[in-house]
Amino acid sequence: MKQTQLAPGVRLTTLPAEKFCKSRVTLDFIYPASRQTATADALLALVMERGYAACPDMTQLSKKLAGLYGAPLSVDTAVNGEMRVLRVTVTGLQDAFALHGEALGEACVDIALGTAFTPVMENGVISPQFVAIEKQQLRQQLESERNDKRVYCLRKARRRFFGTSRAGIEAYGYLEEVDGLCAGDVTQAFFTMLREAQIDVYLQGVDAHMAAEKLRAALDGVQRAPRPLAPACAMPHVREQRFSEPVDAVQGKLCLMFTAGTPLAAAQLSAMRVAVALLGGTTTSRLFVNVREKQSLCYYCAASYTSLTGALCVDSGVEHANAAAAREAGRDPKEILLVGASKMNEAAACREAIAAGIDVLGENRVQEMTEKLSQNAYDGAPLHFIGHLQRNKVKQVVGRVELIESVGSAHLLDAIEAQAAKLDLVQDILLEVNIGGEESKSGIAPEELPALVKQAAACPHVRLRGLMSIPPVAGPDGNRPFFAKMRQLYVDIRTKLDHNGAVINCLSMGMSGDYPDAIREGATLVRVGTAIFGARNYNKV
Repeated sequence: MKQTQLAPGVRLTTLPAEKFCKSRVTLDFIYPASRQTATADALLALVMERGYAACPDMTQLSKKLAGLYGAPLSVDTAVNGEMRVLRVTVTGLQDAFALHGEALGEACVDIALGTAFTPVMENGVISPQFVAIEKQQLRQQLESERNDKRVYCLRKARRRFFGTSRAGIEAYGYLEEVDGLCAGDVTQAFFTMLREAQIDVYLQGVDAHMAAEKLRAALDGVQRAPRPLAPACAMPHVREQRFSEPVDAVQGKLCLMFTAGTPLAAAQLSAMRVAVALLGGTTTSRLFVNVREKQSLCYYCAASYTSLTGALCVDSGVEHANAAAAREAGRDPKEILLVGASKMNEAAACREAIAAGIDVLGENRVQEMTEKLSQNAYDGAPLHFIGHLQRNKVKQVVGRVELIESVGSAHLLDAIEAQAAKLDLVQDILLEVNIGGEESKSGIAPEELPALVKQAAACPHVRLRGLMSIPPVAGPDGNRPFFAKMRQLYVDIRTKLDHNGAVINCLSMGMSGDYPDAIREGATLVRVGTAIFGARNYNKV
């Protein structure tokens, strides 16, 4: 990596690119964030992406980019600490990979500099037509904020945490200000950026001398008075505060934000980044492995750290459909996962449930599950098999679902072990207990459970995770004694197996009509169909 100071507040960094076929040109304009101009700054980024003086509309710009083998152009903006960053990026192929000897790197530099320094102007202001179009886009973007509940929760937490400080300024502005903006406001935001920004240019796979000369030419005549970069400034210590907001979603969202009170020294930043990665930055992190994988308490959990603000953020999904029952039982709602029983519902309904934040989807019928898998109906959520499983259909289920909840015989367990061995994988299962002794239902009798547990523990390709049951249909309160018996069986096998390193953490019981009682008696999985998807139409069968 080589860095060159081209002018006051302008730095060129050349990155090695020998191992890559792609070239990249990036310009970062870094200047103080302002609450007064936040919305205009956000709108400016959108407008700049529509074209520049040499390509004054999106048709010409798209044609230009297509001629560079589909090189993408992006303009985005963010608030980092107390500074706003507007980034222009063009990614293309290196010249050596051009089919006809085109100067691809030079063309990418021209597009990046044209976008950054020469927006389309009319009568001294940035194109009013472009501004009008992108105002509509920005409005829609801000109005749709609530649709992504995770993003919405993170932004709300950030607003509470940073308050009125510069670090709390919204990167994409404020909805109530969009309609009042005009082309003059965007033009003023553009010239303020050119005048005050520190400019960092990054080149990868592009001739640095050529790019430097073109950058100097673009800067010629630009009035510059670059502002210094703001130092890291951590939020001061504050007392713990808790906020909640009801939302219309199956899964609630949790966001925790912490501050060290003072900025970390440079020598400490690397250690903090490693610590955050261990905590929740990867799929092997402590949060992910223990909270999601081992305890199945959530679908996602993550952690991140921002050095310029000293803020540590942890966020996760929190099930609130069963929150009332959980609180009544003195339990944390995060302990219970909602399994959407999607039997007789089409793939579109499954996708809608996933988009709404469902924890898990569960299928009862192998044929229906197979058909929906071919339609990618479960993408984005774990899949459980929760119905009666015949031995001749084990091949269609093992390895295709995260958990088989309904293993109710020694013969079925043997078949699952054999198929998992063929596939060289470990299949997670629950043992199904016929707690009500009903002839019409599958599962083993409670007294047969110890022997089947022992058999499952001896299977190298099966991992026993807990128990499942479907008690007699007795309505609210009527099934609570059965749930209590299941809880005792669950506690018994946990006591016997936990010392062997087994992860017994799943007690699946309760459906639409009785899941609150199941939760009160210790359920960790509740299988809810009708209450989520509506009444089933059995005439379709």
